[in-house]
Amino acid sequence: MINTLSDRFPAAWLCRQLGVARSGYYAWRQRQQHPGRRARENTVLTAQLQTVFEPHRGFYGAPRVHQELRAAGLDVGRHRIARLMR
Repeated sequence: MINTLSDRFPAAWLCRQLGVARSGYYAWRQRQQHPGRRARENTVLTAQLQTVFEPHRGFYGAPRVHQELRAAGLDVGRHRIARLMR
C-alpha cells in the first residue's frame, strides 16, 4: 500500500505548510476526481488530434490539423486546437 502525506497528516496542516488555501486544495481534488465537460471533451479531442498529427510526421501545425478535423465533421476552433497542441 502506498502511503501519502495526506494519509499521515491533516489536510489543514499540509495546506498551511505549502501556503495554499484549504478550499483551493479541495477544489483541485474535486476537479481531479470529477473533471468537467470541457476537460473530458479536450481528452477526446486530443486523441483525435494525434491521429491527424502523427501520420504527417509532426509537420502539420494547428491550422492544418484544424482543417483536417473540420473536414472530418468536428466543430472545433483553431485556437483550441493550437492550445491543445502546445
